[in-house]
Amino acid sequence: MSASGPVQARDDLVARFGRIVRDALAAGAGPTDLDPVMAAVADGLGCSGVAVLRRLDPHLVVHAAHGYDAADLPSGDGIALDDGIAGEVARSGEPVYAPDAQVHPAWAGVSGGRFRSCAVVPMRLADRLWGVLVAESEELDDFPQDVRDAMVPLADLLAWSLETLRLRHEAEARAEQEATLRAGLEASAAVITAGLQAAGTTDALDVMVRQMQTRLGWDSIAVLLLDDEGALRTAAAIGAPATATRMVFAPHKGVVGHVAVTGESHLVNDVDDDPYYLQVMAETRSELAVPLKVAGVVRGVVNVESPELAAFDATDLAVLERLAGQMSLVLHNVELLRSEKDTVARLHELDRLKSRLLTIASHELRTPLTVVLGFSEVLTENAQVLDSDQTRSYADAIARQARSLSKLVDHMLIAAEIEQGTLNVALSRVELGEVVREVASRFADADIQLGNGLDTDPVMADPFRLRQVFENLLSNAVKYASHGVIQVDAKTTGPTVTVLLRDEGPGIPGSEHEKVFELFHQHGEHGVAGRRGIGLGLAVARDLVRLMGGDLRLASAEGYGVTFLMGLPRG
Repeated sequence: MSASGPVQARDDLVARFGRIVRDALAAGAGPTDLDPVMAAVADGLGCSGVAVLRRLDPHLVVHAAHGYDAADLPSGDGIALDDGIAGEVARSGEPVYAPDAQVHPAWAGVSGGRFRSCAVVPMRLADRLWGVLVAESEELDDFPQDVRDAMVPLADLLAWSLETLRLRHEAEARAEQEATLRAGLEASAAVITAGLQAAGTTDALDVMVRQMQTRLGWDSIAVLLLDDEGALRTAAAIGAPATATRMVFAPHKGVVGHVAVTGESHLVNDVDDDPYYLQVMAETRSELAVPLKVAGVVRGVVNVESPELAAFDATDLAVLERLAGQMSLVLHNVELLRSEKDTVARLHELDRLKSRLLTIASHELRTPLTVVLGFSEVLTENAQVLDSDQTRSYADAIARQARSLSKLVDHMLIAAEIEQGTLNVALSRVELGEVVREVASRFADADIQLGNGLDTDPVMADPFRLRQVFENLLSNAVKYASHGVIQVDAKTTGPTVTVLLRDEGPGIPGSEHEKVFELFHQHGEHGVAGRRGIGLGLAVARDLVRLMGGDLRLASAEGYGVTFLMGLPRG
């Protein structure tokens, strides 16, 4: 054989490896699918196992390998630079050939002693050591000189090729990530625009969820909001069955409950392995949930699900968190607009009530004051000529009008305390019959019939406030039913005592049943048939009953009298 024979064999081997690597590059092989390349390298070298260890100080980590059992390869951080023959080559930058690896001083006993000889060469990339190429055989002294010589340029070629592949895949991954982020940004813009154009919270969430699915293609998306009890209820959803949208999640219940309590996002690659997962849709295999925060406070959860394993990654998480932030802004904006509208409506209502109060009160106050002033002047100017009957008559008129004024002022003060939330009640066991009889005695001219049911069971109430309620109800009955009988009775049903108060007046149409309990509302024309008042009696009566744990409602039909039903807790 000529002197050029070994050199030619080496060059042929390197050329063969070069074609293998070029084919791998052309096929776009990634770091995780290099086994065909490594198998071809092992076959060309005629060895049982071949591995590429990349240097990531202070360790060497397995980048690609062939011919090893999974248990043979180092896991975790890999191989320390001061460990084994590979570590020695990485430190020195010089090739090492061990005809009998087990007697080499740096041998680390990898693979349980199955491999007997090894050749390890450094892999250089420009002026740095990229890693090491390890070739092992089950035979002693199994690497001839020409093979060892060919491994040196091969190692450098592999370093360049594998680094090129790595950089290419990193660039592709970044491009894919950027595309996902760009889609997320576009979705964010579309979502917030659609949400801001919607009228209310539910409308805004519905259109935003639809935009999310259109832009991102996620299978199932739901927005769940916390209610006053802390439970999560679905406010908007797409891609989920109706039964799923009706579910209520308690704190810590399911992935969404966990996220709502912790305020932290949660990514589930496999629902079977997640401790928080609660099955809602049988086809779900992966899930992603992020908190929905308004002004820093968790108000709900945005949840997406997929029938595929590991369907979501860190990029999807970042996109969904951004979308949740956009939703939060929209919700906050909707709430501010609603609050502003409520405030404006309230101000308009207060202005209307003020005008109503001034109109009615000016009449209701002027009339008794005119009477009081007129009779007072008569008494003052004619005290010497008036007989005792006339004096008593004038004094009675003054007292009657003064009591009317006092009642008006009392109603206004009570209404103000209720409005401000400062009125308190002191509940105790009260004999209903005693209270009703006491109040009814003040209406001597009215035909009031009291039923036996009033003496059946006591009620839990504030006796002073209960008297005010009955006085208001009887005053109303006497005012609007100037003739006929007024009936008052009661019956007990379970824990509630229901008081019935019925008159034989003209009745009230159904459209007015709630309005009669509004402040300053009066049924019919004010001042007709001597019906004086400022429309506070019934409003105050119902508020007082509710403060005592009961309720007051109207059951009436126009032309059939008026019936009030008052429920109070049984004592």
